[in-house]
Amino acid sequence: MRTFILGAGFSYAIAKAPLMHQLWDFFEEAYHEEKSKNNSNIRTCLYEKLEKFINKIEESAKNRFKEKNNISSDVKQNLEYLITLMDIHSEYSANLNFNFSNADVTPYPVIPLPFTNQGHLKELKDAISTYLYIVLEKLKENELLHEFSSLIKKEDYFINFNYDLLLEKGLWSRQLWSPLEGYIGVKKFKYSSDYNDLMNANLNSKTYISKMHGSLMFSTEGLLPSNEIKIKLDNNEKWDFFFDELYNLLSREPEKLTGKTAAKSSEANKGKYQPNWIFPSFVKPFNSKNFYEIWKSAFNRISKTEELHIIGYSFRPEDTNGQLLLLNLPKASKVILVDPSQKVKQRVENIIGSSIDIYYKSLSDYIFDYSAPR
Repeated sequence: MRTFILGAGFSYAIAKAPLMHQLWDFFEEAYHEEKSKNNSNIRTCLYEKLEKFINKIEESAKNRFKEKNNISSDVKQNLEYLITLMDIHSEYSANLNFNFSNADVTPYPVIPLPFTNQGHLKELKDAISTYLYIVLEKLKENELLHEFSSLIKKEDYFINFNYDLLLEKGLWSRQLWSPLEGYIGVKKFKYSSDYNDLMNANLNSKTYISKMHGSLMFSTEGLLPSNEIKIKLDNNEKWDFFFDELYNLLSREPEKLTGKTAAKSSEANKGKYQPNWIFPSFVKPFNSKNFYEIWKSAFNRISKTEELHIIGYSFRPEDTNGQLLLLNLPKASKVILVDPSQKVKQRVENIIGSSIDIYYKSLSDYIFDYSAPR
């Protein structure tokens, strides 16, 4: 019973994917790329509204310290805080109640930011979602991914907190993972023909992944309010499939919108992307029943795990869900940690109540050790 918990540090090691404090720099780079194409497209407007919002928050905070000079802020380097602020104000805020005789007025959320409202917050989340998609879909893996994938056995199980598809691509290349039954809690496909084609090719997954925060392939497009997630194999940023081999397996071309539909659609190039995922927030509202199944399965697996490999996931103090997950680990379990930070090592040991069995500061060291003859 070997289980892997993967965080942003894993994707950073194999593809230089951004860590949280680096994410805004990647957003900014993507923004300038979009601006070079068209000065007034939807994406540039989204970025500029998000940046303006952050600047106003920082300005409002700094005004409380007018007597101080050279004040700096790190909101852009701490997007988890920003998204948490949005979640609290849009999902859980108190209400202003309007009590007028003979009138039925919907309560208005108490948002202590004079320059925004619920609709504005939704638009800002769309901006974050869109730029996350743009940044993560173009990640290019290095040789470490293939070396890591070569160590995996079909009995292994993955608890993956990343949206990207790097792990899936590595396991797909070794015929260990497939979108067909490979995602815990998400079984249905946007196109039923994709399911049938994968079934006919006998491409059932041998390994399983719980995508704790969602995936680039998770979609709720055109579905009823139930918010049921379906698997979408199309990368509409490139009018392509996420896996090249699907061209020879599927009985359809990659989804491509054209003409007026493309100009208006949120899935059109230069438009918005809204995959169904849980944002990197200190609060984790589950917005579909699929996520309950994903997390339930992860908790169940952890409770039976004999050997746990934690790679690049820091269990931040605010991450109560992640810490509760780790608390279900049996005391007899062997724990292997891969992370450059001694603080993370200490944090994990505090949670599990014992010392880490094996500790590596880098993924390359881990791979070298596990690749050696035993």
